[in-house]
Amino acid sequence: MKERFGEDIPPVADYENRVVGLLLTNYDPLLDFPEPVPPQIIPVGGVNARPPKELPQDLQEILDNSKDGVIFFSLGTNVDLSFSSRDTKNKFLNAFSKLKETVLWKYTGDDLVGASKNVIIRKWYPQNDILAHKNVKIFITHNGALSTHEAMYHGVPTVGIPLFMDQINNAKKMESKGLGKSIDFHKFTSEKLYRAIEEVLQNPKYKENMQKLSRQFKDRLETPLERAVFWIEYTLRHKDVKSISHRIWHEQLIGGLVEKGHNITLVSYAEPKLKSDNFTVIKIAGVMEVLADKLGDVINPEATVIGSIHNLWTKYIIPLAELDMKSDALKTILDYPKDKFDLIIFDVFNSQHLYPLVHYFGDPPVVVLRVSPFGLPPSVFDTMGSHSYSYYPMYTSTDTDQMGGY
Repeated sequence: MKERFGEDIPPVADYENRVVGLLLTNYDPLLDFPEPVPPQIIPVGGVNARPPKELPQDLQEILDNSKDGVIFFSLGTNVDLSFSSRDTKNKFLNAFSKLKETVLWKYTGDDLVGASKNVIIRKWYPQNDILAHKNVKIFITHNGALSTHEAMYHGVPTVGIPLFMDQINNAKKMESKGLGKSIDFHKFTSEKLYRAIEEVLQNPKYKENMQKLSRQFKDRLETPLERAVFWIEYTLRHKDVKSISHRIWHEQLIGGLVEKGHNITLVSYAEPKLKSDNFTVIKIAGVMEVLADKLGDVINPEATVIGSIHNLWTKYIIPLAELDMKSDALKTILDYPKDKFDLIIFDVFNSQHLYPLVHYFGDPPVVVLRVSPFGLPPSVFDTMGSHSYSYYPMYTSTDTDQMGGY
């Protein structure tokens, strides 16, 4: 980079902090595990999936006339099986030759043309448009994200042959949800491939599950493409959409309440820019100093999951709670009349030690704001009238939602 742009360019981290304000991610909740993310990360999984265009006439006739159905086979744009061994190619051909269905194989070489009567080989196919045809029964795919989302959109079950990167995980997700089968490219045989295809063809659950998913995929307020376009244009309009402290979210809420004429008293470690006759700030001093002093203990890359939780509580949460309880801010708020407040609003994170204020001020209604950057910690589930389920990974855990019982 320095050779190209000069020695005085800022570090990459500076660019990330200053420039990367919005992230469009190829995530879709119908397939991917639930994951708490900041609001400027916008899921647009399936942005490439769309209604079909008209097929070339010859392809339309092939698909229409394939009364036993069609199997579409493509391993994406980055994998060229024409450079694979003849043995690997024969494994595919031998499996396909046992099928009564027509196989459309995207293959860039010329050595396999006419190798099997039910296999039609071409160097390119309009994949999205083919998958939309009613006679397509299976998509044999590498399970790249784009291909996987197109299969989901059109409701075509898959036989996955993942090769690297996210493909292996995508294939496992599809298999675990009953949307298809997957086989190991490095260990597959002609018979394994044939059995996987037959399983998906003969077991109606794969088609039923995939068509149900397709209906859900399409039943949305906006398409992923519309969402992506909106947020790109939003960035153009507003320029800076970086993620900032979640207290800014508080300020927007407070501003709206103040504008409505409510009298607001805020107890906080930071003082908002908002100024109004009906808005009072009681600042808790010393919080930022605690953060600066304890940050290295809390963020310890060598700590285990349990160790990280222990550090979080002993080095951060408890010291801050002790600071709150000894602060002049708390003394000030306790001097208020007992009938002063009609509503108390708490941040969800590290505020349980202040809940007695509700009783102190005569049990007014309470609102707990879910503004923690990692979602709801287990410690507040009871407060919210919910449960902390053992099968859902804790926010500090490295597990997925596929966990054992021990």
